[in-house]
Amino acid sequence: QWEESATQTVSQSELRAMRASAARRAIVGEIPQIEIRKSFSSLYPTLCWDAPFRLITVAIDNYELREGNAHQRLSQSVILEIESILEEVFADLAVICPLQADRALLILQGGGMRAIDQLQAAYARAEEYVKRYLSNSITAVISNEHESLTALPQAHLENEETLSYRYILDHGRVHSYHPVEQKVELRSPVDFPAIEEALHIRNHLQVVELCEAAFS
Repeated sequence: QWEESATQTVSQSELRAMRASAARRAIVGEIPQIEIRKSFSSLYPTLCWDAPFRLITVAIDNYELREGNAHQRLSQSVILEIESILEEVFADLAVICPLQADRALLILQGGGMRAIDQLQAAYARAEEYVKRYLSNSITAVISNEHESLTALPQAHLENEETLSYRYILDHGRVHSYHPVEQKVELRSPVDFPAIEEALHIRNHLQVVELCEAAFS
């Protein structure tokens, strides 16, 4: 059904909706891998399912505007214009996959670090266009490299984790995923008998030293 639909003559809006649906299903795992592979093969013919990739997520910063009791979202025309800018700027670097109203995904395959450098330069232009002509701002993050598009859910989670810090990230570049490492601090065991003894003999200086050794 996907293959038949994708090869028929469809409007740009219909094709966008089909691509967005395929990207969403690939990320949440709603359908078997064999089916989503067929969908991607038809809807994204330039992508190779089994090739390494990085996922770029571009988020519209002020998609939802709240002022007092007012709640307003960006118009669909503005969203499509932002998406059009991304598609034009990244045309030779990555494949754009519309996902939802305030997110666009780009899949980068091949090129190594040179492609990453080109991507950064292209993104800086796209961000400037969006700011200058649409009076909006965007934030972009890029996942680690994964072996195949089967890992789209993992790459998506990486990017969403990074985007949770979007309002403290500087603009002008695509931010990489850096998982927060949990540091295990080795502390000296608390010598309770020694502390009790020091308290018993009223040696307050020793009590302080023992506590500092245990908790510093």
